[in-house]
Amino acid sequence: MSKFASLAFNLSLRSNTGASLMSRTTVVSSVCLAMLVSSIWTTAAHGVSIQFDFGNNQGSFDNSTNSPAHDLGFLGSNDNRWNTVNGDASTGLVFSDGTPATGVSIDTGRQEFASGAINFAQNPSTFGTGLTGFYDNALLEDWLSTIGDDNIGVRVSGLPAGHYRVFGIVREGDAPTRTYSAAIGVNGSLYDDDAGQVSPGFDVLVGTAGAPADWVSGQNFFTSGVTITDPSDFIVFILDPTNTQFASLNGLQLVAIPEPSTGLLLSFGLFGLVRRRRNRR
Repeated sequence: MSKFASLAFNLSLRSNTGASLMSRTTVVSSVCLAMLVSSIWTTAAHGVSIQFDFGNNQGSFDNSTNSPAHDLGFLGSNDNRWNTVNGDASTGLVFSDGTPATGVSIDTGRQEFASGAINFAQNPSTFGTGLTGFYDNALLEDWLSTIGDDNIGVRVSGLPAGHYRVFGIVREGDAPTRTYSAAIGVNGSLYDDDAGQVSPGFDVLVGTAGAPADWVSGQNFFTSGVTITDPSDFIVFILDPTNTQFASLNGLQLVAIPEPSTGLLLSFGLFGLVRRRRNRR
């Protein structure tokens, strides 16, 4: 039984102390309503979250919950399925809970200097090497790569409308002067840090140097929130190597954030029902 259903059942029993003022029908209705609230929250939070591991390793890996979204509590232990890709993909994808991600597609691309925009018809390279310590796992030991100050772009479409938290996972390496910046938004492809150009509505984040032995925002990942209104919308992540010739993007996580209004309204309805019955004593 969910925590909402348990709470409703306990409230119902308390209201019956001394007199049978709440009918069995009302108890059952309260429990059903609570279970509905719990179901809506669970579906919204986890049913459409998706994870991508980039690079030339196409096998499974062991640290499937070693990620910034898990570390910050946006994903749970059951959200352990990753899609390992080295370019565009539109079939065989799964959500983080392992259910088929039917209709979802991912495109990777690289910057065209003439326009400053990402050309999604041209894929970045893939690269990987042996690492040590915190970075010695399949998520972080290989990545999408560009050489020559080109930006990397990734866009995902086919997700249900709603709010999402985007995590772009970046291997900065151990060079103390290596820095990146990132742009996160919807339905755009332009981000040129040198020219000061960016697609409207995009959030620009500046990274600092270092390779910490933990998940640190702005060092080994960038994150921001976006909202899409239609499954045809693209969630876009663009990585710019601001002072180095190498861009390295290890992974991408798109985590659905539940819309609070529906759950709150149903919760208020649940407790209002219990309170109304109690006031009739």
